[in-house]
Amino acid sequence: MKKKDFQSIADRLAKQCLWDKAAYVGEWNNFAVYRSQLDGDGLQCIGFPYYFLFDVGGNYHIADETEWRGITDALHKEIDAISGVRRPI
Repeated sequence: MKKKDFQSIADRLAKQCLWDKAAYVGEWNNFAVYRSQLDGDGLQCIGFPYYFLFDVGGNYHIADETEWRGITDALHKEIDAISGVRRPI
């Protein structure tokens, strides 16, 4: 599985959930993880982002609360990089 294998499906899912697009953030528990995003500049706080999880067979689902926390903990550096978030040192 390559990181961009599911980009078009993730973008479609994001739009169905009223987001503009999805961005690949990494691998977690044998899933390719894509994060929902809005277009535009700056930080946009409208609630928790959606994570779209794809397995090697192309099956997908939106992360539940337990998965969301695990993904956020494991991939926080990658997520911050695509979000433009800068954390204090």
